[in-house]
Amino acid sequence: MAISPYNTNHLILKKPDPCQKCSGCAFEWDQITQVFTKKTNQLVNQLSEFYNLDNSLKSYFSSSPLGFRNRWDFQIRGQQFGLIDSLDHLTLHPLTQCPLLTEELNTWYKQFISYPFNIKKGSVRLRVGPNKQNAVWLDFSHEDIKNLFEEKLLLTELLKTSYVEVGQKRKTLKKLDSGELTLLKHNPKLPQLFRTYITKDLIPFDLSLHVADFTQPSWEMNKAILSSISQLELPHPIAEFGSGIGNFTFMLASLNKNVFAFELDPYSEKAFIQNKSNFDLLFSQYKDHIQYIRQDAQTHFQSRSHSDSQSHSHSHSNSLSKSKSQNYSDLDTIKTLFLNPSRSGVGQFFLNFNMQMVEKIIYLSCYPQSLMKDLGILNKDFQVTQINFFDQFPHTPHLETLVELTKK
Repeated sequence: MAISPYNTNHLILKKPDPCQKCSGCAFEWDQITQVFTKKTNQLVNQLSEFYNLDNSLKSYFSSSPLGFRNRWDFQIRGQQFGLIDSLDHLTLHPLTQCPLLTEELNTWYKQFISYPFNIKKGSVRLRVGPNKQNAVWLDFSHEDIKNLFEEKLLLTELLKTSYVEVGQKRKTLKKLDSGELTLLKHNPKLPQLFRTYITKDLIPFDLSLHVADFTQPSWEMNKAILSSISQLELPHPIAEFGSGIGNFTFMLASLNKNVFAFELDPYSEKAFIQNKSNFDLLFSQYKDHIQYIRQDAQTHFQSRSHSDSQSHSHSHSNSLSKSKSQNYSDLDTIKTLFLNPSRSGVGQFFLNFNMQMVEKIIYLSCYPQSLMKDLGILNKDFQVTQINFFDQFPHTPHLETLVELTKK
């Protein structure tokens, strides 16, 4: 039975100047608690139509309203830097700083916009890693990139203070001994630009990644999410749908859980392999708990249902699997599904997955609309036993939600 669509129209509040036109925030800052309460109440009320939430545990984690973001995405048009105007969705609203960013990231942004860029239209992502390393991803047109290479001076200056990544293929900018600039198709070592945490003691573990790879926008809120996960009682083996760079994989393994990590994206795979190697060195007691499968989980389990005699999974190397001959027979006894899908949600995945042995589903979502739709498919066989709300986007209609579902 479908759950009614999640509606955010009633949440929109008028913003005061000077942030009126900026699309980054939707609400007045002095009403953060009020908006967070509205967002969580609406989701709980709609879920209550189909789930009995009387005995479910509910936890609320509010982010710091200022200075909490460790990742910053913005646009360049001509020589202006900022976010798209929330009123006409066409005009760029210039920003010289953003109070949502950490102090280090704001400093990096101010430095970046001091460079004399002249780009027709492009996107930029900035990060500052745990070791204070600046990093930037330039997603510009081929023509703009060509012009920057011909001009050379700006990119050379950028390399002096930051790690630079260019284009959808995430190539690393490098200055050769000859002084010429080049783009590396394969960087042998990615920089550590994100922080995760492992074990119930929340030990910091820094992760390598491409600047363009997906991560949570805030280490602070990521730590809160991982803390909540560490307190869950999770039967294993666990199948993690979309492991990315390993942010949640390593926490699950450090809880002495056997994890099958599925990922299809080749860029995430490269980061995962580098992080797994580091994880094995630093925390060798957990290294055998992770098996990486380079394939979309839905495709994998569909193919297994067609033939048990041929393995359709692909391990990258022995460091990611117990042996080359491993046939993943443990996948037939999966007890927990860990899902962290994109905004579109999981969709038809549940209809193609053998849920007979599954006892629990952990669903992490930043988009209430798709979360509500997917949970509507599960209410026949599963009960919501815990909901954790994280106000990771405190000035927007979005809400990070961690849902634990237990088989009835």
